[in-house]
Amino acid sequence: MLLLSLQLSPFDWAVAGLCGLLVGFTKTGVAGIGILTIPLMAMIFPAHQSPGVLLPMLIMGDILAVCYYHRYAVWSHLARLMPWAVVGILAAFAVLKHVTWTEESYSKLLGFIVLGCILSIFGLGKRQNKLKAGGDIPQADFYYKSLAGVFGVLGGVATMLANAAGSIWSIYLLAVGLPKYSFVGTGAWFYLIVNLLKVPFQVDLGNITFSSVAFNFLMLPFILLGGVIGICVLPRIDQGLFNRLILVLAAVAGMRLIFS
Repeated sequence: MLLLSLQLSPFDWAVAGLCGLLVGFTKTGVAGIGILTIPLMAMIFPAHQSPGVLLPMLIMGDILAVCYYHRYAVWSHLARLMPWAVVGILAAFAVLKHVTWTEESYSKLLGFIVLGCILSIFGLGKRQNKLKAGGDIPQADFYYKSLAGVFGVLGGVATMLANAAGSIWSIYLLAVGLPKYSFVGTGAWFYLIVNLLKVPFQVDLGNITFSSVAFNFLMLPFILLGGVIGICVLPRIDQGLFNRLILVLAAVAGMRLIFS
């Protein structure tokens, strides 16, 4: 409704293009990098609208990921998480619908969500190292048995508020001991379904409009390019160093949202 009427500066368009590249790259390459798109989009659009602007871009990236990894999905895990994710989405929608947010308060909320997800990513790394060391039997794991509901609801809330549930749900998918391709394939389908479920709510909130969708399609070439880069470059980069750099940049951006 107002997005394309805004006079975006060349810098804003550059940031938007970077977000498109990051969306494509995170769906086919390094998963943790996607957290950086949240504060970047809030830099160029109103904070309360930015999750709705970003959502169709994420769906485009999800479709790309599903095209590559669809056959690796483990549907039993999707069925276990999905009902709880819907509960979280509905709860967060009720909050957004009935609570009046100032631009400052929503910016701070996005910043705290970003920082919380960064902390959960560090927890994911520790969890991964423990599993690699053979410290757990995934089938008897506490997460596997007891925390699908907790991770599902928390992820549903975070994804509705800020499209920021990737690291939360990744912890659960890793804890159940999925092999690499099953991990990626299951996540690809899960994020596509969840993001599609969120569309009517974001439309109702006025965050997805014809103008915003037109903007999203302008970003499609960047998303596709990011996806191709993710597929081609991922095997050749130092993922540990790259992830640490992204987390530092995301933390700085999150702190900027909180204290701006």
